[in-house]
Amino acid sequence: MAFNFNKGGKLGKYFYLDEGGIDYGPFEISDLLKLITKDTLVYYKGINWTKASEIAELKSYFPVERKGAIKTVEKSRTVIPTKKKNYTLSILFVVFLFVGITAFYFYQETKNSKEYEEELASLQQIRIADSLASVNAKLVLELQNDSINDAYKAKLDSLNSYEKRLLFLQNEEFLTQKIQDFYFDIANNNFDANNYFSDSVDQFINLTGTTPYEINEGFAGDRDYTNEQFFFDFNTFKFDRELNNVFYFTYTIHYSCFRIKRNKTQNCDVDVEVGFDENFQIKSYKELKIRNLNFE
Repeated sequence: MAFNFNKGGKLGKYFYLDEGGIDYGPFEISDLLKLITKDTLVYYKGINWTKASEIAELKSYFPVERKGAIKTVEKSRTVIPTKKKNYTLSILFVVFLFVGITAFYFYQETKNSKEYEEELASLQQIRIADSLASVNAKLVLELQNDSINDAYKAKLDSLNSYEKRLLFLQNEEFLTQKIQDFYFDIANNNFDANNYFSDSVDQFINLTGTTPYEINEGFAGDRDYTNEQFFFDFNTFKFDRELNNVFYFTYTIHYSCFRIKRNKTQNCDVDVEVGFDENFQIKSYKELKIRNLNFE
């Protein structure tokens, strides 16, 4: 899934193609130069996709780099073998025995320490899970009704980072269902960003520092993508990290649509990173990588 957003300024004539094969534009030349390199493929009416450095009106912005030849001379060294002293079998035996005993001791110490830490972590997780059970059930019920009251918000804020992470992991089914509903609404032209996104969104695809209103504006405008279909692979959904009270997960979707400009059907796999805030609203949505891209 990708979108052509051109925020601010008047529309230009230039389009460019990113590394994943997705085209963006149109842009004025001043805006285009902020987004491309000399090797980026650029297009406008009248030419085919061409490297920016090979287009007449753009090549002056990409000066030719002159590289000096550097020769490296490696000196060959002649290794003169030296005779090693022969040790008696008794000394060798003592040395090997000492090394073996020392290695075995450290192995046992490391093993015992690791087992103790794993057991302690397991007990701690069980304790936290038990203490959160009743609170967690109430929170999920409120979230499903889309009305978290102030008392539960205060309780959620009081949980420490480890407990919050555990809370999110325990509600994996709720999160995956929310993602499934997200794509279902897009595919059925019933999408409203206010139902899924935080009031302040760090990133949505190529938009940064945006809002649900601006995201809805992007969907409401003329788009190159129609008949969109999504297959959300639940088996790829996994927790990645927690940063500044945003909990990030990664997963993969199979995406297909009809591209109006190309007059072809596009198929691809998209690796996605989504970040949820403490109210289970999307704070960040990024397309990490587009794979197996093809047009039919």
